[in-house]
Amino acid sequence: MSKTSIPVTPEKVTDPPPDRFATHFDTLALDAQTLQLGHGETIVPEAYSHTPEPIDALRTLPRLGTGTAPGTTIDLQMIGTLGEGGMGLVRLARQVALNRDVAVKTLRSNSDEAAPKLLQEAYVTGRLEHPNIVPIYTLGRDDSGAPLIVMKRIEGVAWLDVLRDPDAAPGAAEPDLMWHLEVLLHLCNAVRYAHRHGVIHRDIKPENVMIGQFGEVYLLDWGIAVSIADPPSDTDALPHRDDVIGMAGTPAYMAPEMTQDRATEHDTRTDIYLLGALLHEILTGKPRHAGKNLFDVLRSAFENKPVDFSDDVPAELGAIANRAMATDREDRFQSVEDFRGAILDYIEHRGALELIAEAQHLLDRIADLTATQDGEHGDDEDREFAIHDLFTECRFACQQAVRSWPESPQARDVQRRYLQERFNYAIARRDVVQARSVAAQMEELGLDVADARAKIDAAVAERESQAEELRGLRALAADSDLSRGRLSRSLAMMLVGLMWAAETAYAWFQRRAGDAPNLDTAYVDGTWRVLAIGAIGLLLFRKPLFSTAANRRLTYLIILTLASLVVFRGIYMIRPEDIFAARAFEVGMYGVAGTAGGLLVDDLRISALGALYFPMALVTAWIGPDSGIILSVVHILVFFGAGYLWTPRQLARRITI
Repeated sequence: MSKTSIPVTPEKVTDPPPDRFATHFDTLALDAQTLQLGHGETIVPEAYSHTPEPIDALRTLPRLGTGTAPGTTIDLQMIGTLGEGGMGLVRLARQVALNRDVAVKTLRSNSDEAAPKLLQEAYVTGRLEHPNIVPIYTLGRDDSGAPLIVMKRIEGVAWLDVLRDPDAAPGAAEPDLMWHLEVLLHLCNAVRYAHRHGVIHRDIKPENVMIGQFGEVYLLDWGIAVSIADPPSDTDALPHRDDVIGMAGTPAYMAPEMTQDRATEHDTRTDIYLLGALLHEILTGKPRHAGKNLFDVLRSAFENKPVDFSDDVPAELGAIANRAMATDREDRFQSVEDFRGAILDYIEHRGALELIAEAQHLLDRIADLTATQDGEHGDDEDREFAIHDLFTECRFACQQAVRSWPESPQARDVQRRYLQERFNYAIARRDVVQARSVAAQMEELGLDVADARAKIDAAVAERESQAEELRGLRALAADSDLSRGRLSRSLAMMLVGLMWAAETAYAWFQRRAGDAPNLDTAYVDGTWRVLAIGAIGLLLFRKPLFSTAANRRLTYLIILTLASLVVFRGIYMIRPEDIFAARAFEVGMYGVAGTAGGLLVDDLRISALGALYFPMALVTAWIGPDSGIILSVVHILVFFGAGYLWTPRQLARRITI
């Protein structure tokens, strides 16, 4: 039996996406010398497909003697070297005719390839007469026939040196952010002037900017500048962008279109990108593109990923830089005037931005204080004062920011945040008046205040509820206040006590004199006298005794005690037993009433006074009829003692459970 083989389809392997830049880099075919250049050095074009013939023009240039050929007139005395560029040297010389120091730019090598580039730089620089472009005094040949450019000597430092070391700044300059922005604005003037004359620089970088001792700013090295005239002029000594063959520019600052090997897409917006790269370096202290080697740096320029600036970079300047360095040229500023105007707007708005930042900082501090628990930032009162002061400062900062920059969305945002925080704080404190005031301000700004109105209504309702509850608590507290009616209560107690003691003493003296009726009759007669005494006291002091709940409770206790006395003695009349045992039980009942009265008013001292009746009950049962005078004394002690303990000072010192 044969087996049928089933073909197996191999698993498809997905190839990684091609590296677009690596493929592009291979098409550039950069020579070994270019690959060895530093990231901040200029790459010059390989050639131009069409340029005016410079050799004939070179032969017509005047000869400027430098003293290298015997028997010639010395026009320029070479003194030393000022600097070196990609294709030339800048030397310090003395111009003999005018007895002044000048800068002379010459070629590194006397080759036919280098001469046209130097002449082109001379032509473009010579025709761009601007305060921020180095003046060209003359163009000529040295004793060997090599071209040289005689320029104004600038006594100053390269901007790159100042960016790396602020102490290198010329004169008394203090290179802060505003100082660097002023330098950038001067450069904008030079570039704008060149653009109006149909020229783009293509190599704007800090190394090509000189700053003089008195703040003069010069844009140097126009060696790879090209014309963007449309249509191109056949008589223009400057090469046109369409004639450029090969990549050109400084890799660390290149715009994406500069990584191509032709300049057909280079225009004024290419220079705007370079100006944005300068702003980037001002803000970060680093060139726009960086990497371990030229390949990495060119990849950064090719991909041109957006920049996320740190929080310490002003947001408005960061936005200006990113817009100027946009990958799509249509997304950049469309003119140097627009770029320069945006920076001027920032300078004008800088005060407002500082106020906005201060207001945001104050709001963060307010949020921190309001979010903490009581006591975490000192006393609550101190915290309230601190929050109030912060709100006052924040309101002033917001008002000033909006006043100085009404169109600023940041100023409006921080003002809205201030009002929202102020409103929330007022609502949290149930400050309805303040909340309504803030809501009105929010409404003036066009904010939706429906939620705020609802919160205010809820706060009002809660306040009314709390006020009603507070009134009830106050009424309850007032109703339970023992200090109200204390004088009338004390007098009533003393009067009742005095009358009761007198009645008891009277019965005792009557019995001692032998005039008393029998004990049962005396016991019943005493009942009516006690009731009469209680009725007189209640009648005389009825208003204060019923004015508060505390007084009413005591009054009711007295009435209950008198009622119990009547009931108890009525029972005795029906079932007479041992009269002294009955009297002893009655006195014990006084003790219960007295201690209960002390507990009702939350004063253990009065309970202690009422407890005196308990031993008195034992004395009554023990010695019988002779206890009357002692009971009279106890009445005085209990009732006068209670009256004394209800004085204001003693009420404040009462002993509670």
